[in-house]
Amino acid sequence: ASGFPPVDHTSAVRPPEIVDAAATRGVPVAVAAAFAALALAGAAFTARASVRARRHEVAVLRTLGFLSRQVRGSVVVKSVATMAAALAVGVPVGLIAGRMLWRGFADQMGVVPDPADPWLPIAVAVVGGLVVAAVVALVPAWRAARALPADGLRAE
Repeated sequence: ASGFPPVDHTSAVRPPEIVDAAATRGVPVAVAAAFAALALAGAAFTARASVRARRHEVAVLRTLGFLSRQVRGSVVVKSVATMAAALAVGVPVGLIAGRMLWRGFADQMGVVPDPADPWLPIAVAVVGGLVVAAVVALVPAWRAARALPADGLRAE
């Protein structure tokens, strides 16, 4: 009817938007790596700042008989608890935001908005975050355990 011969496609034809979207598969990995680096730096900074802010309390505990390993353990537990609280808020918010963004993107592209929840990578990220929090707290914990109680008590 249009004056052109009919076109017969032997394979599925994808819109250019879909083809272009496939070329950006590395972007989520790069963004995840950047966020992981920021989380690592944030956890290290938080552990260090927490030990510095609680010097007096650590000195009192040492004076009352806390052992070095108990001081180290308390610093590590505080760091892990802080990370657990952050993950308890961040993971659900991230999943909800990701679903909403994906649905908006899929609607614009005209594809089925069937978001996937990759539970294994999420679980690995949660466990990895807790492990990272414990590892980055080791240096501040070691420094807190080696500090003299008199220095912490003299600060006030």
